[in-house]
Parts: sequence; C-alpha cells; structure tokens
Amino acid sequence: MSIQKHLTDSYSLLDTTKAMRDWKAIGALIGTGITAALVFAVFQALAMQSFNMYIMAAGSFLAFAVGFYGVNAVGIMNLKAVEGIQLTYFQAFAISLGVSHRLILIGLLAGLFCLVGLFAIGVLLFICKMPGIGPILLTGVMPIGSLAIGLGALFLGYIFYPLAGPAIWSGEKTMRAFTILLAIARANIVSIVIKMVLLTLLVGFVGGIVFGVIGTGTLIMSGLTASFVGFGSPFSHGFSVDELMWSIMGGGSGHMTGAMIGNGLLVLAASSAVFMIFLRGLCTIYLAAREECDPELLNKNFVPESLQKKVNDVREAIAQTQQQALSVRKCKRCGSVLNVHDRFCGECGEPQ
Repeated sequence: MSIQKHLTDSYSLLDTTKAMRDWKAIGALIGTGITAALVFAVFQALAMQSFNMYIMAAGSFLAFAVGFYGVNAVGIMNLKAVEGIQLTYFQAFAISLGVSHRLILIGLLAGLFCLVGLFAIGVLLFICKMPGIGPILLTGVMPIGSLAIGLGALFLGYIFYPLAGPAIWSGEKTMRAFTILLAIARANIVSIVIKMVLLTLLVGFVGGIVFGVIGTGTLIMSGLTASFVGFGSPFSHGFSVDELMWSIMGGGSGHMTGAMIGNGLLVLAASSAVFMIFLRGLCTIYLAAREECDPELLNKNFVPESLQKKVNDVREAIAQTQQQALSVRKCKRCGSVLNVHDRFCGECGEPQ
C-alpha cells in the first residue's frame, strides 16, 4: 500500500470523530444503557423482595439482551451512515433483532477453532514427553507454539472479532461473514493492524480530552455545590456501608442522590460519544478493507469442507422438516384433508 493511501486511510479515521455529532445514535446508545440498567434494577428489586434467584437470573438475561441488541442497533446505524444511508433507531433495532445473534455464533465458531488449535499444541507437547527425542522436539514446538498463540490472540482480539460486528451488521450470514473476515485478514492484515492501532490511539486521545474536561469540571462543581447546597457527610451517623448507602439513596435532603444521578448521566453521555468514534471507525475499516479485497478471495471458502458439509446438512434437514410441516396430506381417492398420522381417509375409508 502506498504512503498516499495510508494518509488517506488515516484521514478517514480522523473523520470518524464526526460520529460525536450524531445525536440520534448517541441518544439511542444512552437510552439503551438506561433501559438495560432499569430492567436490571427492577428485576433485582423484585428478586430481593421474594428471594427468588430465577427472577434475578431472568432480569440479568433481559438486561443483557436489551444492551446487546441495542448496541448492535447503534452499530448498524453507524455502518449505514458510512454508506450514506440514514436509519432511525427503530429500523436499526428491527434489523438487529434478526442478525445480531450471528455475532454470538461467529464468536462460538472462532472459539471452536481456538480449542482445536490448543488441542493440536497439547498433542505435540504430549509427544515431547518422550525421552530422548522429546527435548529435541520441544526446541521447535516451543517457539512455533508461542508464535501461533500470539498471532492467534492478535488476530482474534484485534482483527477478527472487532470486524465481525460490521460484517454481521451488513447482513452477512455467519459462515459467509467468517469467510469474508479470513479473506480480508489474508489480503490486508498489516494494513488492518495499523488502522486498528490508529483507531485505538484516536479513541484514547479523544477520551482523555473528554474525561479530562468532565473530571476537572466535576471537581470544581462539586466544591461549589457543597458550599452553596451542601451534601452532608456520608458517615455522619457512623462509619459503615449501610450508612453510606442510606446517604447515597437520599438520606437527609437527597442532594447527594441528585448529584450522583446527574454526574452518572453526564459520564454515560460522554462514554457514548467516545464509543461512537470506535463504532464508526470499525465500520470504516471494514468497508474499506472489503472494497480493497480481491473478489476471488471473498468467494473462496476458507471453512473446512467437512464443517461446511455438516452445516449444509443441518440446513437441509431443517428445510425438509419445515416443508413436511407445511405440506397438507390429502386422500388419494376423494381429496379430503388428512391428519399427519391418518392411515385411512375419514370420508371414504380409502387406505393411505
């Protein structure tokens, strides 16, 4: 890749800071966080009253589902924004409900490949236990295994799974997204690593500025508020966790509760704005990498044929089951509708 191309890509990543002005997406991200927190808090309160662990587990699951599908909906909004298409949050959330679960599936598939790799290394290490030749084999297995694990961690943590989000958000099936990500990594792995490093530095730099401003303002504002309004001492009735929680939850005038809620919303808004840069950057990197990738690589099947065959067999079995469930049995003689287990027609008595 030429230096001019690197500069162009760097500028496109700097351009992702405009995502901080996408108030609709930021508002959706804030609303997702608040809704997930409220769902969790309500179910936990109900669980504490009835001492029911199932209610607590259900609340945790629902809160995770709200957060998971909501964040993916915001990711879809960012992907479409990079493509020049504007979606409302409800449109993006409807799409998210249909595709976001594939992100979990592709993570499980990647985890399966990791287990296979670790199992292979374990077999080699077991062979290295052999006396005599074992230490000789270990001199080769040790560096090769270390390099393989390090490259695998870099690939999965810094390339594969971060870019799996945009791949799924674009509507790709699980196996197709897996193939596209492998093709992109094979063609542009060095360029993608550089872009991901630049994006990480950009998010960290902008986040440092934002939270530096918020931290400084909060520190000064807290002093002014304490002088004019007064928070009271959290431990005015003794040094204990119960007294601290009583003060935070409104013991006394409730000013501390209001201040904490306000600052919490400010931190949530700032975090959402910074996170928007990261999402927009991932979408920009993915779309650029896919556009530069060789079409032959995109159409090549990197998934093992045996695994792909099993997946296709499962899909065919499901399709046949659905077709059988939808098909209507009729009598060969009179054409009357038959039940699934009928051996004789209920109208004419004809054997079936």
